[in-house]
Amino acid sequence: MSPRQFFTLVAALSYTVVAPHVFAQEPPAERPDPEESAADASQADGDAEAAQQAHVEGTQHFAKGDFVAAADAFRRAYEAFPAAEIVKSEIVARFKAKQCPNTETLFQNHAEELGGLPEPDQADLHVIRTDCALERARTFLKADDLDSAEVAVNDAKKHDVTGRKAAAIVSIEAEIETRRAPPEEVAVATTGSSNSGSQSDAHDIHYNSPTGPPPGRWQRISGWAITGMGTGFLLYQSAINLLVYPPVSNEFEAIKRDPSNADRTAVLFRRLDNWANREETFWIVGGVLTVGGLITVFTAPTADSRVAVGVGPSGITFTSSF
Repeated sequence: MSPRQFFTLVAALSYTVVAPHVFAQEPPAERPDPEESAADASQADGDAEAAQQAHVEGTQHFAKGDFVAAADAFRRAYEAFPAAEIVKSEIVARFKAKQCPNTETLFQNHAEELGGLPEPDQADLHVIRTDCALERARTFLKADDLDSAEVAVNDAKKHDVTGRKAAAIVSIEAEIETRRAPPEEVAVATTGSSNSGSQSDAHDIHYNSPTGPPPGRWQRISGWAITGMGTGFLLYQSAINLLVYPPVSNEFEAIKRDPSNADRTAVLFRRLDNWANREETFWIVGGVLTVGGLITVFTAPTADSRVAVGVGPSGITFTSSF
């Protein structure tokens, strides 16, 4: 089979090889020199034969899964005999070899040639351009380059003519929008007021954490724990005074003048004396802990807590709401 017949047959079977029309030659304006025509024909046949050999080699590498070697062979075939079908073969091989940057270069350098391919080939190329654009978008997202990621995902949308990658495109767009959203952790509003002709500036800081526990959670927990301890002291002392102290005191009063009960009287006296000494301490400690715990609870910041700092003629002022 001659080289010309080989390329014609492969193109007809939708292989990405040299199209038959590239071999067509316009009729000469004047009768050529027979010797020059023979030399040109010999050169053309030699180029076509080299392209055929390189393309066969590339097809063999492609079938074995060696896509880099296949792409290199297709490049040699194109250099020997330029044709859009061979460019497509190289693009497919580069894409299979995960060389998307190289495929994009081929698209740019051979845009006019590739534009002349039939519709099925155009659809295949759109699929490749879509996948490569999405790969670029993900790479830019990892580098936190949101502008470049947006350009890449828009490129993917342009080439995804069938909607095959619509879900992936929407996912990347949502990720870009999320990363561009302003942080909600601290929102600052500046207000101004006038006092006796003088300007006063105040900054109202609103704490609103989008993640993690509510503001002041641990302060409130600590406050309630302290309040519980203080209440425990108060309840303990109240129980002593109401339930334990009266019977012992009554017994002591009944036997303190009886000499025969001197030992028992001494025991009861020491017990009452110890309770009396501890009573004041328990009341003070319990009261301080209870009040301090409640203050800790009710001063803990919440999602609506505000602290305003003002600067006016009278100096710096602080106001807060919890």
